[in-house]
Amino acid sequence: GVPRATIAGLLLGTRGERMEQQIGMVGLGGRGGNMARRIARAGLGVVAWDAAAGARAGIGSEERVLAVESLAALVAALPRPRAVWLMLPAGAPTEGTVAQLRELLARDDVMADVVRALRRAAPRVTGQLVDALLDTSVDPVVRRRIPRVLKACPTLRAAEGLQAALDDSAFDVRAAAGAALAALHER
Repeated sequence: GVPRATIAGLLLGTRGERMEQQIGMVGLGGRGGNMARRIARAGLGVVAWDAAAGARAGIGSEERVLAVESLAALVAALPRPRAVWLMLPAGAPTEGTVAQLRELLARDDVMADVVRALRRAAPRVTGQLVDALLDTSVDPVVRRRIPRVLKACPTLRAAEGLQAALDDSAFDVRAAAGAALAALHER
């Protein structure tokens, strides 16, 4: 289970005052739904999202749980600094969620949070990120921010994708890819 000390640390401020904190939960299947319920019962607010409407409906009636219709709504509902827990199975659910998160890279207000979330998933979805980086039909703002994710993924596929982006027609994409490659080289 979630250690009580961890929950207490989330609930108590530096002076022992109760803080109004929330955590985002993405993925409400067996483990994600149960974890969201346990966190809420421990007193922390949960903003929850799942691609399946049934999963959202099943948890939306819980006290201290707000089930939202989209990842963008989840991000909008969480105060800064945002903490989001991804509880997704491998395969299509993760790939679909990564695609939605990737599009949020275009938003300045959530970009840093999205980069952090994508970095954790990057080793499993490197190909998907590289494909978006090299796809000129993808929003140029998203394309220039993808290297920030890939620089934390020291894999051959990430390095090859960043190297390919050095030939991109957009200077911003080339510059971001070059900086990410330099960071990978220093690791």
